Amino acid sequence: MFNKLGSGSVKHQYKQPAKQQSAAPKNGGVKHSGPPKTKLNESSFKHVSGHEHKSHEHKTHKHSHSSKSHHSHGHHSSSSSANGHSGKHYSTHTQEPGNGAPGKKPDVTGHWIGKQAILPDESMPKHRRDFLLKTNMNTQYSSMKDFNKRADNWSRDRDFEKGKVESTKANLNNIHSNEFKQSAHMAHTQRADFWLRNQDMLQNSPAQYQKEVKRNLDTSLHYIRSGAPGDKNYDDLMHLMIEGKQGPLTKEQSKLGIEAAMAGHENLQQKRNQETDGKYGKTRMKPDNRQGHSRQAFGVDLTNDYATRKRQDKGMHTLMGTSGTSSDIVRSHQMALANVKAKLDPNQRFGADSFKTPGETDMSTTNLTFNFMRGDSAPTNITAKEIDYALNKQGNRISQGSLFDTQTHAYSEVKEAVLGSRDLALDREFTDKYK
Repeated sequence: MFNKLGSGSVKHQYKQPAKQQSAAPKNGGVKHSGPPKTKLNESSFKHVSGHEHKSHEHKTHKHSHSSKSHHSHGHHSSSSSANGHSGKHYSTHTQEPGNGAPGKKPDVTGHWIGKQAILPDESMPKHRRDFLLKTNMNTQYSSMKDFNKRADNWSRDRDFEKGKVESTKANLNNIHSNEFKQSAHMAHTQRADFWLRNQDMLQNSPAQYQKEVKRNLDTSLHYIRSGAPGDKNYDDLMHLMIEGKQGPLTKEQSKLGIEAAMAGHENLQQKRNQETDGKYGKTRMKPDNRQGHSRQAFGVDLTNDYATRKRQDKGMHTLMGTSGTSSDIVRSHQMALANVKAKLDPNQRFGADSFKTPGETDMSTTNLTFNFMRGDSAPTNITAKEIDYALNKQGNRISQGSLFDTQTHAYSEVKEAVLGSRDLALDREFTDKYK
């Protein structure tokens, strides 16, 4: 889901700029405790389809930024009744980049209706203001109603998602946890699969191997870790995998199972045969209809994405649609595991460790992958930097969020990709829970 930057393109870990003070007026005494609280757990995030659903295409949402109501008195009111009695208004200023005062960049937040930036208003509830100003986002909305729904879902799910990242980080330091066991299993399996797929070239054409395989991997691997290259544990693990070295993994290397699976995905891109290619290509989950990207002008548009609409309707937080990167991680591991089990005896080189499959792999893999997508890692660092660059090109950015509040993927989007990809990789029937 994140941009593949070449080796050396990201030289430093993304550093958050000093916190900017919004020029928006204060809340004006409007008290708001956020949207109604809903107790969340893993079962709250239903299995959502990330495959094509042409039969379920809905009518395209039309952007209403050309409507006169969006330009009346410089603001747009998000709620009004048919009889003219509007009740409580949540007015939100919008301004199209380039239409501000001469010589002054217009304020932008990374939230858009068409080419109009959504800006804060004193009557906006605090949780929506936070979504607007305390996140790293670059997103299109079909209307203010669409924005409000996304903001409400973000606020409702944030504590649950934050807790997932924190608990997974803690579990990765506990060698008895399911997350640590699954991560170690993934790292061992990928090392064995690397050796199986590359042993002929390693033995017979080491120079050619170094040129073709290692070079191709280096450009994709060294941006996966936050701060890599230079992370010794990561570099040592990659050396063991690429060179086919034996020996036990350290605790720190064992925590990098997700990164190892990403490396395995890149290896499979180079080593797939006809049979593997057909199988591998059919197991990828991704958004049905995602237009643009968070790194592009005026952001990503998911208003016509089937699974995103269904998640939103069920009150789930959404960011970028079903996670293709999470899908790549899972299908890479499943392909590696199938290859190792088919070609290695448990007592052979790498075999014993690779065959140690822990329990509860669906949930632990989901947690590990979500931690990779939303923790202090390459996806968040790179995406935050890309969004910052895009917004500052378009105007005066007045929003700034933490790495956790960066537009990579929501928990429901990761879970869907993990479970769906595993079902397809194992030839289990894939069920769209929204049909």
